[in-house]
Amino acid sequence: MSDKTPISFVTGDAELGAELYSVLATDFDVTVESDAVKALDGLENRRPLALIVDENIKPIGGMKFLERAGGRLGKQMMPSLLLISKQQETFVQKTAYLGEAAYMIKPIQWNLLRTKISEAVNSGVEKSWDQLPPVQRSVLKETVGIFRDCFGSIQHGAPIPVAKIEESCRPLVQAVTDNQVTGLLNAVQDHDDYTYVHSLRVAIYLSLLGHSIGIKGDDLLILSSGGLMHDLGKCCIPHSILNKPGRLTDDEFVIMKTHVNHTKDIFDTTNNISESIQVIALQHHEKVNGTGYPNGLMGGKLNELARMATIVDIYSALTDRRVYKPPMPAEKAIAILESMTDEVDQNLLGHLKSYLLEASGLPE
Repeated sequence: MSDKTPISFVTGDAELGAELYSVLATDFDVTVESDAVKALDGLENRRPLALIVDENIKPIGGMKFLERAGGRLGKQMMPSLLLISKQQETFVQKTAYLGEAAYMIKPIQWNLLRTKISEAVNSGVEKSWDQLPPVQRSVLKETVGIFRDCFGSIQHGAPIPVAKIEESCRPLVQAVTDNQVTGLLNAVQDHDDYTYVHSLRVAIYLSLLGHSIGIKGDDLLILSSGGLMHDLGKCCIPHSILNKPGRLTDDEFVIMKTHVNHTKDIFDTTNNISESIQVIALQHHEKVNGTGYPNGLMGGKLNELARMATIVDIYSALTDRRVYKPPMPAEKAIAILESMTDEVDQNLLGHLKSYLLEASGLPE
């Protein structure tokens, strides 16, 4: 079974189907179907997280296909995108066939299509959060919203809304305190914004680690907020490097490492970021033996927050699901961290291991 997010494409154009598959298959588990009847049955059986429909699908056409799919699936209908010619646009806008589906004009702009599919997948995932218990729903709805606001602020050179970020993390602190985080980890795994998913997971695990060593209240809120903000500088890294489906080259890794410096630049535009949050964000790639980056800090120059952030960031990266790798089992990730005897704080790692694998039995 693929670890990629499933999407389906229905088209009568074999050439377009092959081209779309070649573009999207790196990131998604793509099924291309040319028969409308089989495609409708496939939607019920496969349950893709997004659906792309070409206007040229026999015998009923793309708009009618979407109408029938919506009638059959009802509330279970996934976010959809109709591909149409420019001549069809006025007609499409005047009909009710599309329902909540979006449309895109051919010829296809592939970068735009990738963005729209990501938005469609995320829309479906975020809609599913409505079924979660109140605390978990609040964590996800509030953090994903403020995370997008942060990126908007950064793009416009404005200060990031630190107070709102911290407020969005209060339900997360409650979820950690009440041992309700397993549902959060499961609910976010299909979301297509990897930077958000990784940042939320770091916020969760950092809060769990803090909770396990007795940190409480507003101090726990600092941990969760720092985790959510720790990778904001990645918005300045080229998409081709940030989401490359495989190992980075040496030159690409040099560029990737600059995300910490970008985060510092972002923080410099904001006056009310606590020193503790800055330590988490700016030192989470430092190592106890001085081999980390960006400053090669070591030993006593790394306080407890920095050491916690390093452990949690590595653990989350290993256990994250990516398009090019399945999530690593928790036990294996912990074993790798245990082998890094002079790089990470083994005492703090012991607390994480005990809490994750023994006390809570959390998944990766």
